[in-house]
Amino acid sequence: MIYRHPHADGVTARLSTGETVRARYLVGADGAGSTVRKALGIPFTGTTDAAMRMLIGDVAADGLDHAWAHWFAHGSDPMHGVHLSPQPDTDRLFQFHAPLPEGVTDDSLDTLQDILDGFVTGVRLSRPAWSSIWRPNVRLAERFHVGRVFLAGDAAHAHPPTGGQGLNTGVQDAYNLGWKLADGSPELLDSYESERRATAARVLRISSELLQRLKDKTEDAHERDESTRQLDVTYRTSEGRIVPGDRAPDAPVLDADGKETRLFDLYRGPHPTRLTFGLLAPDEPHAYAVLRPGRSSPGPYVIDAAGHAHAAYDASDGTSVVIRPDGYIGARSN
Repeated sequence: MIYRHPHADGVTARLSTGETVRARYLVGADGAGSTVRKALGIPFTGTTDAAMRMLIGDVAADGLDHAWAHWFAHGSDPMHGVHLSPQPDTDRLFQFHAPLPEGVTDDSLDTLQDILDGFVTGVRLSRPAWSSIWRPNVRLAERFHVGRVFLAGDAAHAHPPTGGQGLNTGVQDAYNLGWKLADGSPELLDSYESERRATAARVLRISSELLQRLKDKTEDAHERDESTRQLDVTYRTSEGRIVPGDRAPDAPVLDADGKETRLFDLYRGPHPTRLTFGLLAPDEPHAYAVLRPGRSSPGPYVIDAAGHAHAAYDASDGTSVVIRPDGYIGARSN
């Protein structure tokens, strides 16, 4: 995309092919160098650490077992070395990771080989698919949307790979935004930025702290805790044990035929789900009564045989909970 023009009811984009596209919304999921973000004039605030440079690329490595990842380092400095990770669904390619030596400025195959030779002999690299010099970026877009144009993934936030947060964060951006685009409510669309920008800022902090541990060579540099699993991400704006904005808990239940299932099975798909505890569920799609053992309902229902669902949702008879399509609680009433 080389140009975009917003309208009250849509966006027009002119592509580099010369084609003009008109759409209700435009989402820039085009990476850290986002053309969309630049076209919107949104600042990408943060830092680039030029002192830390890594050489990364996909290459073949003759003599290495492709079933395993390999780490080559000297015993005197085991944290400094070359990592070769097998790439699935490729012709036996490995991804090469190594610090770039001072004064080296190219990412050629010869440079990769010279670095590897400093740690091990007999492994020959070939067939380079791509290579690049990487520097840690810690940047956050000041806005995640302007009008009908939105940013998602690396276009909205860039951070070190430490902690493996990138893919999860980008996918959650897309799911959070996708169902709101389908709904079209301006209030919902505005909530995309408030919810996901705060989460992205948290990810930047966590990944930066983990990177600093690696740079400091601390003993716990490779340890991870709950903060990197993203199961505790919340969009709550009120206090309580479980409130709107929290991630919807799972629980084992029985379906109307007595077969074991789970609440997550009810939520699967791009739709909202309503749980009504102890009472008949309303006549709407994907609405279920959650009943104690020995009870039934003329409408869709599940049995909370062990009481786990009631406990997880802190629910009593009459509690109604709406689960958003992205698996978070959208509303709760008693």
